[in-house]
Amino acid sequence: MQEIIIIGGNKGIGKGIVEKFATKNYKIIFSYNTDKKNAVNLKNKLKAKDVNCSCFKLDLSKTHSINNFLKKIVLNSNGIKAVIFNSGARINRITFDKVKEKEIRRIFNINFFGHYLLCQGLYKIIISQSKKYKKNFIFLSSEASKFGGKNLTHYAPTKSAINTLVKGLSNELPKDILINAVSPGIIMTEGMSKANKINKKKIKIINKTIPLGRVGKPEEVASIIFFLVENNKNLFSGKIFSVSGAR
Repeated sequence: MQEIIIIGGNKGIGKGIVEKFATKNYKIIFSYNTDKKNAVNLKNKLKAKDVNCSCFKLDLSKTHSINNFLKKIVLNSNGIKAVIFNSGARINRITFDKVKEKEIRRIFNINFFGHYLLCQGLYKIIISQSKKYKKNFIFLSSEASKFGGKNLTHYAPTKSAINTLVKGLSNELPKDILINAVSPGIIMTEGMSKANKINKKKIKIINKTIPLGRVGKPEEVASIIFFLVENNKNLFSGKIFSVSGAR
């Protein structure tokens, strides 16, 4: 059974990715940070459907947590096909002149440095496993990396750094490891709706700014990722795939 690792898989887009691969006979390992109850509930729900699923705590801002997670992967994995780097720092929209140094460093530590160190560790594990099929590293970027967003100068550059990392890794790692990023625009998750106090009226306003007429869904991001993982004979590597409704 082929395995997929989803970093940050207990809610939002990550949960959508977990649920997508759960329908296709994959062994799933996903991480969570603070919401253990939600993660365990998701794991148990999938196990009740005979899905081989496990979850482990991971705090990307702490090196010891990354190392502990990698040790658990070594013990629980033997055939990784793909790693989806979905986890990200919780953010608030703040004007540039009011962003504190501590906040900038916190977001970069999670969104970039933590992902970089985790990717190094998982790469070492993957190259020691079977080479019967191509492997995938897929990072979740953001359309904010292109447009900056509004009051997101502390966040958008972290995703630009991820885009550059993807391009660099695609040139450096072995050709049997495909490296890509998926860049969501506005995806309506429960967390985003609560954080931004989005109601039906606001959704209608947002929809008018999107050429295709509506915000995205987590399962639509998951479908792109699933396509990239399943179609291992493609030439897609070093690419950033936008899921933004042509915005």
